[in-house]
Amino acid sequence: LSERWHLLLRGEVGASAVKDFDELPGIYRFYAGGDRSVRGFAFQELSPVEWRTTIDPVTGLSVTQSVRVGGRHLLTGAVEFEHDLPHNFGIAAFTDFGNAFDSVNSLQTILALSIGVGFRWRLPVVTVGIDVAKALHDPWREAIPGSPQPLPGLRLHLNISPRL
Repeated sequence: LSERWHLLLRGEVGASAVKDFDELPGIYRFYAGGDRSVRGFAFQELSPVEWRTTIDPVTGLSVTQSVRVGGRHLLTGAVEFEHDLPHNFGIAAFTDFGNAFDSVNSLQTILALSIGVGFRWRLPVVTVGIDVAKALHDPWREAIPGSPQPLPGLRLHLNISPRL
């Protein structure tokens, strides 16, 4: 934008083209969240959820838990403004969005959203970034039956990337 102001855009799109998605191993499915995805969420925290009921071996009671199973598709992105400070330091403000999902019918309702601020230290070869992010919307938490699950609090993210 100028000598001291920078606009950084990042995006990631993925799609699975398999005949039987249920046969696709979890390692090949899409997950979102974490330092290089949607900050404000834990690593691979954003993904479709499957409900599984098991019997607790100690109490004999049935326990229903949600398990993140990965999605057919992925869409993530970030918009970040950075301002250079003296001595190779910088500050940043950003918003991240995205999710792993199975159907593209209602993207506006399935995208998770977060905002945050960060500190940058530009070394000769790499840039070290420390970000604090807050999740604003998580559609998977809203899908949990009963009372809505609270969003995660502030999360600290560390990024080390090549200096551009």
